[in-house]
Amino acid sequence: MTAAPVRDCLVTTLAARAAVIVGLVVALAGSVSACEDERPGSGGAGSTRSTTTSSSASSTSALSSTVATSSTATGAAACGGPGAIKCADGFFCDWTTDLCNSDDGFGECTPRPDVCDGTGELVCACNGVTYANSCEAAKAGWDRSNLGACPAPDGKFGCGWRFCVEGEYCEHRVRDTAGGADDFACRAVPSSCGAAPDCSCLASVECGQNCTTDFTLHLVVTCGQ
Repeated sequence: MTAAPVRDCLVTTLAARAAVIVGLVVALAGSVSACEDERPGSGGAGSTRSTTTSSSASSTSALSSTVATSSTATGAAACGGPGAIKCADGFFCDWTTDLCNSDDGFGECTPRPDVCDGTGELVCACNGVTYANSCEAAKAGWDRSNLGACPAPDGKFGCGWRFCVEGEYCEHRVRDTAGGADDFACRAVPSSCGAAPDCSCLASVECGQNCTTDFTLHLVVTCGQ
């Protein structure tokens, strides 16, 4: 074979092989593009899975947040009631009625104060002990008591959780809403009552028509009966 035909044959062969190589490169490029489309988050079919996974994670996060919120949104733990539920250490049962579970009502477990500033008046607590003020009673783990079961200090007499002094009468205001506490206040006996006041001399005061004497013979006026 002469040189010219050999050269032409080689050129033809090389051209054919080049075409095959180009075809392979094009095919490979197409495959890479398809794989890119399948990669999660690329916007192809795989992005649906990624979006689904992301949505599931968001739902789980939202659920966890709801559970955490609901676990604290219920407020303080209940105490008292028919079963006389106790509070955990560091808390005391605060009854909104100030009746110390005598009515089987529920209270709320409230943190005991660490420090009291010394202000306030004497209070009768649910354990039958008199404290310097409500804060000191709570610090010791007790709510104040409207039952008035504490021995009165010298020169005083019980008026709900309070203590009045001689020359005063106890004003008892019955709660007008369910679950609230009755209010008690110490009022000065009118000077016109003299040294031995009785209910007749309280006729002119508010609710004076509802005057009685307690077991210590002190005057009590009840409003809201």
